[in-house]
Amino acid sequence: EAREARERLRRYNARQAVHENQLKRRKRDNWYAVGVLVIVASAAAVLQIFYFNGGPGTPTPVPSASETAPPVTGQNVGDVPDPGVIVAVFYENVERESTGRPAYDPQPDAVRRVVLQAADQDTEISFKMQRHMKSPDATLRGRFDMAAG
Repeated sequence: EAREARERLRRYNARQAVHENQLKRRKRDNWYAVGVLVIVASAAAVLQIFYFNGGPGTPTPVPSASETAPPVTGQNVGDVPDPGVIVAVFYENVERESTGRPAYDPQPDAVRRVVLQAADQDTEISFKMQRHMKSPDATLRGRFDMAAG
């Protein structure tokens, strides 16, 4: 019986030693993993900094504009396109005629007449509309409508 007790104690101590060695190995492996992670992250950060601040990823320098006078209040600065004239008519819930064609209210011809009357009364609007009709942005139908008006 004493021999069996000694054998059990020896096996117990051996299991305890194996368990302690496993814990030590796991802690050591975790520290190695953290160290490798820190080294890889640091290397990636350093490489990116050098790549974008002096390597092939560096943006090419663009000449800066010369110093100009401060802008006057109420004036546009730089190449600001003229907003021009925009006319939009939105039709909601368009009813249909007996033939199935849409019945617009107001009629597109009436809207066109109002816009052309405004252009006749205001030379700036007229000039902007003429300039737009000469631009490549104008549609063929818009040019036809303006010419017919």
